[in-house]
Amino acid sequence: MPSVLVSRKLKSSRSVAAIGRETAEEPIGDVVGRLLDAGLRPGVVALVLALCARLQAAAQAMEAADDADEAERRDDSPHRTRRDEAKAEVLAILVELRDLLGALHGAGAPAAVGFEGRTPEDPDLLRRLAGTVIASLAKTPLPPPRHPKYALDPKEWIDRLAPPTKTLSQALDDLAAEGRKADKTLSEKNARIAEYDRTFSLTANLLTALLEFAGKGDLADKVRPSTRRAGETEQQEPEPAPDPA
Repeated sequence: MPSVLVSRKLKSSRSVAAIGRETAEEPIGDVVGRLLDAGLRPGVVALVLALCARLQAAAQAMEAADDADEAERRDDSPHRTRRDEAKAEVLAILVELRDLLGALHGAGAPAAVGFEGRTPEDPDLLRRLAGTVIASLAKTPLPPPRHPKYALDPKEWIDRLAPPTKTLSQALDDLAAEGRKADKTLSEKNARIAEYDRTFSLTANLLTALLEFAGKGDLADKVRPSTRRAGETEQQEPEPAPDPA
């Protein structure tokens, strides 16, 4: 569905285009022909109708770009879910492993396999830490156990930690790729909004002047562009302020 910003602009574009089409022949065309030159009437009518068509085309392009951007952002959802689930699993395993290393092999054991400071919760830092721990468990001998009957089995923990770490890494890569796509759709959306705003301003200002010239101040007020909100009419109600928390 369109964003709130685009939805408001679309509402104004429909209103301005409808009034333009309905008034192109009369009163705009008639008054121009009567007060200036009858030969100008067909050209003025054609100009108004062409501007309304151009405005609608710009609005449709903006709406399509907004829809494409929204669809692209929805594509991120499965990757985010996969990332968050894998992150939670990797974090839980690392916290358990760290505690167990200290309990079985002494206070220096966690540092021997790569633990430093607090275990990070940022998914990318967590992925990197998990990779370091896996590599260290595979090649670095652990300090002697405190009790000979209770020693940690590195292979067991590698087998537990490696699969969710791989899933986390892939999810982060997929999100990065989706992010690059989202940047492109957002850039296209912003470009279409800028083109729409320009077309709306030119069309609405001209219609305002022509309707004023035709003595239709009430209709001129309805198409007058806002000086505060680009791409909207002055009469369109602003968004209500959010309720205080």
